[in-house]
Formats: sequence, structure tokens, C-alpha cells
Amino acid sequence: MSLLYLKDVLLEELNRKQRAKNAFEKRLKDEYVYTQIKIKIISGKEYIYVYSSKEKKDKYIGKYTKEREQELQEFIDTRHQLIKELESVKSDIPILEKMVSMI
Repeated sequence: MSLLYLKDVLLEELNRKQRAKNAFEKRLKDEYVYTQIKIKIISGKEYIYVYSSKEKKDKYIGKYTKEREQELQEFIDTRHQLIKELESVKSDIPILEKMVSMI
């Protein structure tokens, strides 16, 4: 009976990890599509662009300001953190699958 309980717990954890993986992937795809900040100088003025991985092109954000650059950098940093968490979750899934199959 304890093996059945252990298997149920592992299956529940596996399902939780798979849901987390799907949620991270969806969030990265839908909300965090900007992967790179670019500052372009046009006619002596600085403008901020970001590269959109969804559209595969640069998107104009506005004139360069320190505040705007800082906001975008925080956005990019959050994206990198999500990617790290996604990789962590993805690495746990095969381990859990193997443990479940062994029981």
C-alpha cells in the first residue's frame, strides 16, 4: 500500500511539474517576446528598440531615457529568470517519469 501511495505522490508531482512547464512556456511565448534591447542613433537622437522573437523584427519603443531603459532591462531580466525556472522544471520531469515507471 505504501508503494501505491508513493506512486500517487510522484504522479501528482509529475503532473504539477508538467503544468508548470506549460505555464512557463506559454508565458514566455505570450508575454515575454522581447529578447534584446537595442539603442539606435538616428539623426543624432537615441531611440530604443526591442527585438521581438514572436514577430522576428525590431519594435520601436520610444526615445531613449534612463527610466525606459531600466524598465526594459528589468523585463529582460525577468524573462531570463523565467527561462532558468523553465529549464529547472524541464530537467525534473524525466527523473520523475523514470521514478514512476520503476514503481
